[in-house]
Amino acid sequence: MRSYSTRIHATAVADAHVSAERTFSGAVIIRISGEIDATNALDVWSSLAPHLETGGPRIFDLTGITFLGVSGAEVLLRAGDRLMEHGTRFATVGSRAVRHLLCAAELDEKLNVMRGVSDAVHKLSHDPTVQVLEQTS
Repeated sequence: MRSYSTRIHATAVADAHVSAERTFSGAVIIRISGEIDATNALDVWSSLAPHLETGGPRIFDLTGITFLGVSGAEVLLRAGDRLMEHGTRFATVGSRAVRHLLCAAELDEKLNVMRGVSDAVHKLSHDPTVQVLEQTS
C-alpha cells in the first residue's frame, strides 16, 4: 500500500493535515483532518490538488475534521468538480456532524456522501452502478 502525506500549518488555531493512501483495490483515500476555514483553505487546496490527478476512485475521509467552514466546503466542491472533469468516481465520508452539515447545506448529493470509508471503498471499487455525478451549473 502506497502512502504519502503533507502537513500544513496556516495559523496556530487553523491547522489541517492532508494525507493520502492507495488501497489494494486502487481507490485513493484522502484523509483531511483538523480545521478548514478561510485562513487555510488555499493551503489545504494546494496540499489536496496533487492527490486528484492520478487514476482510481477517490474517497475524501473527513472523519478527522474538527471544524469545516464555508471555505472548507468550497475546497471540497472544487475537488469534486476537478474529479468529475476527469471522469473520476468519488465519495465523501465524515463524522455524523460533518455529514449533517453537508446535508443541511445540500451538498450531500454533489459530494456523494457515504457513512464510512469501508462502504465507500467497496461501492467505488466493486459496484459498476456507482457513476460520476453529472456536473450542474
